[in-house]
Amino acid sequence: MPHFAHTFGSVLEHSSPRILFVGEAVSLAHIGRPATLARWTRDAGYDVHFACGSAFASVARAEGFVPHELLTIDAGLFYARLNAGQFFYTAAELETYVRAELELFAMLRPDVIVGDFRLSLAISAQRAGIPLVALNNAHWSPDAPCRFGAPDVGLFRVLPTEVRDGLFALIRPLAFRTFAQPLNAVRRRFGMRPLNDFRQHYTAGDSCAYMDLPELYPAQAERENARSFFVGPVIWKPRHVRKLSAPELGRNRPLAYVTMGSSGHARVLPNVLRALLNADYDIALSGVNATQAQTLYRQLPDLGPRSIAAPFFDPEEILEGAAFTVCHGGSGTVYQSLAAGVPLLCLPGNPDQGLVAAAVVGRGAGLSIEPRAATVRALSAAIGTLRHHVYRVSAAEVARAIARHDTCAQWIQFLNRFAPFTVETQPELAAAHIQGERHDLA
Repeated sequence: MPHFAHTFGSVLEHSSPRILFVGEAVSLAHIGRPATLARWTRDAGYDVHFACGSAFASVARAEGFVPHELLTIDAGLFYARLNAGQFFYTAAELETYVRAELELFAMLRPDVIVGDFRLSLAISAQRAGIPLVALNNAHWSPDAPCRFGAPDVGLFRVLPTEVRDGLFALIRPLAFRTFAQPLNAVRRRFGMRPLNDFRQHYTAGDSCAYMDLPELYPAQAERENARSFFVGPVIWKPRHVRKLSAPELGRNRPLAYVTMGSSGHARVLPNVLRALLNADYDIALSGVNATQAQTLYRQLPDLGPRSIAAPFFDPEEILEGAAFTVCHGGSGTVYQSLAAGVPLLCLPGNPDQGLVAAAVVGRGAGLSIEPRAATVRALSAAIGTLRHHVYRVSAAEVARAIARHDTCAQWIQFLNRFAPFTVETQPELAAAHIQGERHDLA
């Protein structure tokens, strides 16, 4: 566990250390994860503030926060650039981010900043002299084995997978150096040295907390150091959900949990549903509103009596009876499913999801298909393969590892190294909170 007490001790100014959490509101995960950590931190007695864009701000409000609004680019623009193989932000946008963050810091005077994929924080926090904890997934560490595949853009889109991955391997070092040029341009404007690998931007800060299970990344877990460590999976659960009000679902047929998340490829969803119906599964479909559900029901007349759809379900309720999960490979849904011992079929639509899916496949807890290859035939074959007991056994092994790993306690222990008031002045509050989270996870 890293030790930065000497860094943090000189800046504490409040009766309780003030922790500012910042999430980049371009996907649900980047708000749900820090909002969960912020709730744990608040319950442990810290003075907690939360900042994010307007999209997904309701997630922070559901955890009891009144978020400070920060300018955030539109999620559609973010993913359009990502899907085109471009960097997510222009230099001008990033400079606007930095200046807005500096204004927020001047108003709140936080002792510690915790950021989830708000890449500009590495610049603004250093400029303000405030310690930064970066939240990320372990596969983005510059020290991690690189399993980064070729982007599905341009020439790479038409090449066979083996050829395009081989070609991209040759140019990968150059791509890693140049991908985040806008960030380096802004760093130079603020008098900071550029970084040589875009993954260094992703993990930049005084400390980097990987929100992953060490057992999924054993080689990297052995290389924990004073700056980066595994805090464990942060499993966000929605507060306002639809209950599974169709108890007959999953009774006469196996049940599949399907969700494309906030950033998945919706265009593959009809093929997924056709394959599941053909394989005689009932379906719990999450992440769709009433209009979207009606469109799907018109396209697939057999879907209505065999499914239930909602923007959110209680994942624990659904997964308790699910045979497997079909998702985009986002870490939130993946960890929800693995915590329940349910194997996955991942359809990753971007590099981050692809790397999460690779970890699932490497552990033997599921399968992965590229969206462009997700035909009804390919999906049907994968569904048939997932019937094998070995995937359920592997997923159950991961579930037991997650149950042993107390992420909440790890996080509070980490913060106590910076500001040990929690155990010195409020031991009963902290102990009760940690025990309560253990009970919730059991």
